[in-house]
Amino acid sequence: MSGRERRLVLERRRVTYREAGAGPPVVLTAGLGLSGRFYDPNLPGFAAAGLRLVVPDLPGFGGSAGPLTGLTVPEAAAWLLAFLDALGIERAGWVGHSVGCQYALAAAARAPERAAGLVLAGPTGAPVRFRLVRQALGLARTALREPPGVLLAVAREYLHVRAPAYLGTWARAASDSALAHAARVEAPTLVLVGDRDRVVARDWVERLVRTLPRGTAEWVERGGHALPRDAAPAFDARATRFLRAALEA
Repeated sequence: MSGRERRLVLERRRVTYREAGAGPPVVLTAGLGLSGRFYDPNLPGFAAAGLRLVVPDLPGFGGSAGPLTGLTVPEAAAWLLAFLDALGIERAGWVGHSVGCQYALAAAARAPERAAGLVLAGPTGAPVRFRLVRQALGLARTALREPPGVLLAVAREYLHVRAPAYLGTWARAASDSALAHAARVEAPTLVLVGDRDRVVARDWVERLVRTLPRGTAEWVERGGHALPRDAAPAFDARATRFLRAALEA
């Protein structure tokens, strides 16, 4: 199943998003530089679980227009909530991937009533020195263990990325305090990390879970930093089971 690609205008800018399935809504916030198309392999699993998965291209990436040098994390969170308003979605499950986890955390902290539950896949935002350097080295190490198909999918996405938006977004995310947002998230939150992920350290995951009022963590076998893509069946099963319970509570 490929997602239905749709468009709308938000804040006078073009927005492209993909969706599939019917039922309670789940919004997925993409990793840095990735469009909604990267998550097409997840659409069948969420649809089969009776969920409506909505994946927007974030401003400045994919088919969505945005500022030349990207958004800050609070700006991205506000944009996501406005996107929900445009679709008439009052309350949703949230899935964040990589940098997208920081956006989902900020949105859930800003508007707790809009988040039924969160799944964070390979969350970035660890408060460490030289964060960007560490992330870059981790990505390089993780890439050595990713399946060729995943690397090809990432390469296809990055061919269309504008460097100022990528670098500006990355730098702004590095200055954001993910823990400050996490402490104010009221919804149950599941942190999923691949056991081959070299970007996300175990001590960071443990600290994040301790900070989240209702956080838990699970490690996914044979999963890397591109967890929703390189371990899609396992990721989909765990995420949909958790989110269905949260949305039905």
